[in-house]
Amino acid sequence: MTAILEEKDRNIVPRWRDFTTTVELQELTQPVSRRKPLDRVREQNIEVQHIAFEENKSLSFAGDLISAALVSGNSTVANSAAEFVLNEGAENSSEALLTLAKRILGNPKLPTFELVSATVGSGQHTSSRQIAELRCSLRNAPHDAIQWMDLAYLFAINGLNAKAERAARIAHKIAPSNRFILRSSARCFLHLQDFKEAHRIVRRSPNISNDPWIAAAEIAVASAAGYPPFSVREGRGMMSSDRFPNHDLSELASALSTLDLKSGSIGKARKWLRQSLRAPNENSLAQAKWISRGIFGVPMDVKVADYVVPRPYEARAFEAFVKGDWSLSAKCAVSWFEDQPFSSRPAEFASYIIGSLIEDHWESERIVKRGLIASPDDFGLNVNLAFDYVSTRRLIEAKAQLVKCRQLQGPEWASAVILANYGLIAYQEKDPVAGRIFYGEAVTEAESLKDKKTLLSALVYFARAEMEYDLENADNYLRRAEALAKDQHKADTERLINLAKDKRNAILGRNLSFPIK
Repeated sequence: MTAILEEKDRNIVPRWRDFTTTVELQELTQPVSRRKPLDRVREQNIEVQHIAFEENKSLSFAGDLISAALVSGNSTVANSAAEFVLNEGAENSSEALLTLAKRILGNPKLPTFELVSATVGSGQHTSSRQIAELRCSLRNAPHDAIQWMDLAYLFAINGLNAKAERAARIAHKIAPSNRFILRSSARCFLHLQDFKEAHRIVRRSPNISNDPWIAAAEIAVASAAGYPPFSVREGRGMMSSDRFPNHDLSELASALSTLDLKSGSIGKARKWLRQSLRAPNENSLAQAKWISRGIFGVPMDVKVADYVVPRPYEARAFEAFVKGDWSLSAKCAVSWFEDQPFSSRPAEFASYIIGSLIEDHWESERIVKRGLIASPDDFGLNVNLAFDYVSTRRLIEAKAQLVKCRQLQGPEWASAVILANYGLIAYQEKDPVAGRIFYGEAVTEAESLKDKKTLLSALVYFARAEMEYDLENADNYLRRAEALAKDQHKADTERLINLAKDKRNAILGRNLSFPIK
């Protein structure tokens, strides 16, 4: 039995990606009408990069100058470097560098991101090489905040949290008012479970009153951390002004919508939600999709296909999940995980679909193990790995993994899920008596929590295990699960019940004289 897929409280916290991707997704446009003067450290860094480019005239030095110019907000100083990159052509320059060069020269046209389908690998070899390259580059440009933040991102992906924290702090110290650095730093510290620092970073931004991207981040981070948001008034003021394009206001509108929903102001929430969908990015679209699934009783049908946004993986994954299209949902979930590889949520979501609903436990295991690199103590990922081991009859590994799960801090239903997995192990060891005891305790635990979804899952897996020994008893558990499913109307619970029925039919087909006690 896997971790229970909860409809968690979702906040529109900033996405964390490398700098090049963030630029391509148009999250670093300059909505502020008046640019603040650069601090002297960043001015010096640009001067150094400009001199180095003029002396060397190479693509690597052009890339360094472009990065320094973009983080400063003064892109015109890199015009010559951008022209050099374009003159070198696609055969010599990377696609990412060409895209940045075009943006420097005022060509905002961006590549289209298609939905990818990939089997998740370890990712460590590639990122280790990138880490080495960034470290080498930073020796020559130690004040390049972008490269420090990209280094923090790679460290986080590889589970090197102490190094990720140090790199993020250095980046923020160099460029404390830059939007990319601020939002990325806040997301980094959320990942590190340092909610106070995550909120402090955006709360103290000098641009919080005139940059909707930063105001949105402050509201979302405060909500995620359980703090009262600071910039609600400023955020509403920016929403009512005509200074910003809809794309720059989308996350702010979404953050305000979520805040009003939680306070019960449904009318205001609906208004902000509609505004967030005027020109959404994938994050605000996913937030709208989450709200529209019936949470908080908001009757709005948000269809992902109605919006052209790059990387709508999370929104598509949930949309397909609700419809019961497991293949598409799994495909989108894997793409979501590839897009946010430091986050445990997409990995857990993908492993639930692939392991529990598609029953490809080897692929689920690969995804979980990749997720555990960045989130080694995540209970959901660890218990999903235990279930993959049990389901592929690697019982020694399963028992060791469950010992680890018992030592982790998990949600309320954690004990029930662990007990159910011990029950499945007992059945596979041909000990139905012990199996019934463990599953019975799992059912009792779920009942005591009044947790219908956990109870339903425990009953379904109990029935499946019991079918090999007492079909009548198994049918009793399955009927109880079906009764619970009538109240839930969830595609995944219906899928679990149907898989149990398929097993029952297969058993009867193998042996028509199966003893029903």
